[in-house]
Amino acid sequence: CISKNCKAKQIEHLRHFVSRKAFEIDTLGEKILQQLLDRKIVTDPADIFFLEYSDIIGLELFEDKRTKNLLEAIGEAKVIPFSRFFFSLGIRYLGEQTGRDLAKEIQKKITKTKTFDLSQAEKEREEQMTLTFLEEEKPKKEIHYFTPEELGKIIQQLSPEELLEIEGVGQKVAQSIYEWLQEEDSLHFLKKLTEGGVKITKEQFVTNRNPHFDNQTFVITGTLENFSREEAKSLILKQGGKVSGSVSEKTDAVICGENSGSKKTKAEKLGVKIIDEKKFVKMLQR
Repeated sequence: CISKNCKAKQIEHLRHFVSRKAFEIDTLGEKILQQLLDRKIVTDPADIFFLEYSDIIGLELFEDKRTKNLLEAIGEAKVIPFSRFFFSLGIRYLGEQTGRDLAKEIQKKITKTKTFDLSQAEKEREEQMTLTFLEEEKPKKEIHYFTPEELGKIIQQLSPEELLEIEGVGQKVAQSIYEWLQEEDSLHFLKKLTEGGVKITKEQFVTNRNPHFDNQTFVITGTLENFSREEAKSLILKQGGKVSGSVSEKTDAVICGENSGSKKTKAEKLGVKIIDEKKFVKMLQR
C-alpha cells in the first residue's frame, strides 16, 4: 500500500491522529472514521475540524444527542500541547518520547530567543512572550498558543544538523522531520489545521524532579500490581525521567513486573539495572 490514497493507510493515519496520545478524540472510533472516509466527508485528518452537524447526523447509529456530543468533543480537542501535536502528525520515526524531546527544545528556543523569522502579526503576539522561564522580576504576559502554521515555520528554520543537536532526536528522525516540512502537502496540511482552529499550547514537562529518575531512560515490562503501564510511565515522566519501548545500551534501568519476558532477558544480557515494583515504589518516595 504505497499510494497516499490507499484506504488502509488513510484509516491508519486518522486513527493515529485521534488517538489518546495525539488529539484524544475518543468518540471518533474506527467505524465512524471508516464511514466518514467512505462517504468522502473526510479525506485527511484536518477535515475532522471542519465537520458539521449535517455531516454526522446521517452516519449509522447517529442521532441528535450523539452528533452534538461528537462535535463538542472535536471542539475541545482543538487545543493541544506541543508534544502531542508533534506526535499526531505521524512523521516517520517521530514517536511519543521524541515528540516530548522536540517540544521541550522548541519551547526553550521560542521562549529564550527572538531569532525566528515570524510574520508581523505573529511578531505582535510574540512580543508578549516571557523571555525566560526563570525570570520573575516583573510579571509579563505570556503567549498562550501557536498555530500549526506558525510552528511549522519555526521548525523549518532548523537544519537537520540543528535538529540532531536536540537531545533524544537521532539522525533518522531529524532527517524525517526536515524532509516532511519540505513537502508542499505537509505545509498545506498545517495551514488547513490552522484554518480549522487548532491551537498549540506550551506545557510543563516535569513537575517534581527526582534524582532517581532525572534524565534517565527506563523501560517498563511485564504486569505491575499497583500501576497500569501508562500510570507508571506518567509517574516516571513527571519525575524527570524518560520511557522507551525497547531495551538498549542507552537504557538506565528496566522496571519489571510479572511475566517480564524478553526485555528482562535482554537487560540482563546488556548489564542494565533491573528494578522490581517494590523498588520502583521506594524510588518514587525518594
